[in-house]
Amino acid sequence: MKKILISLFFILTFFNSFSQDNDNITKIKLEHWDISNNNEIKMKGYELSLYSIYKVLDNWYKIPPPFTKDNETKLNWIDSSTWYYNSKFNLDNDDLNISNNIELVLDRVNTYAKVYINDKLIGSTFNEFLKYHFNIKPYVHSGENSIKIIIEPTINYLNYNSEEYTTLNSEKRVIARKAQYRFGWDWFPKMLSVGFKDVHLEIYNNQMPKIEFANIQTLSIDKDTAAMILNIGISNLENKILYFKVKGYKI
Repeated sequence: MKKILISLFFILTFFNSFSQDNDNITKIKLEHWDISNNNEIKMKGYELSLYSIYKVLDNWYKIPPPFTKDNETKLNWIDSSTWYYNSKFNLDNDDLNISNNIELVLDRVNTYAKVYINDKLIGSTFNEFLKYHFNIKPYVHSGENSIKIIIEPTINYLNYNSEEYTTLNSEKRVIARKAQYRFGWDWFPKMLSVGFKDVHLEIYNNQMPKIEFANIQTLSIDKDTAAMILNIGISNLENKILYFKVKGYKI
C-alpha cells in the first residue's frame, strides 16, 4: 500500500474531503449488547440507544436516579469500574470474498477503550470526540463473529507527573480528551461515565483515499504571525486524482 506525505506551510485553515458512494457500502449496525463491569453488574441483550452508562443503569433500575438529591455521591463506583461490552455479528462468504474492506466504525467512544474481534486486540481509543475506523477483515470469518469493547476508568490515565504537561495537580483532568463537564460543573454533577454513540460495520469493495495521520508543527511565532507546517499522511492513492481545498483567513 503506497502512502504519501503532504506538507503545507500555511497561515490558513485546511479543509479536505473524500467522497464515497454510499450506495456501494453495506452497513451492519450493532445494537444489542451484553454489558457488565468488574463487580456485580450484568445486563444481557441491551439495545444500545443510550450513550451514558449512567442512563443505561438507571433505565434498568440498577441504580437510584443519578440526578436526584445527592445520589451522585453514592455512585462513584461506576467511574471506578472497568466496563465490558460484548456483542456478535454475522458475515457470509460474499462479505469476505467479494469485498476488499470490512471496517468497524466506532463513534464517540467515552473514552479509553480496547477493542477485540474474536478475542484478538484490533485497536484502542483515547478521544471521546473522534470517530474511529478499524480494518477488521484479517480478524473475521464466515458465520458468527464476536466483538468486545473494554472501557477502562478515566482516572487510571490521570495519574501522571503534572510537570510533564505543565498542569496543576488539581487540574489533571485537562489532559483527558473527553467533555470536561463530566468532571463536575456548576450545572452538572461529577459523572465521568463510559459508553459510545454508535457501532457499525462498513463493507465495501473500492479503496478510497484515507488519512492515516495529521499533525501541525509550529515553526516560529513573530508578533501576530505564526509559521506552521501541516503534515498529512494519506494512503490508497493509486490511480486517483486528489483535490485539496484550502482557505485562508486574516486574523
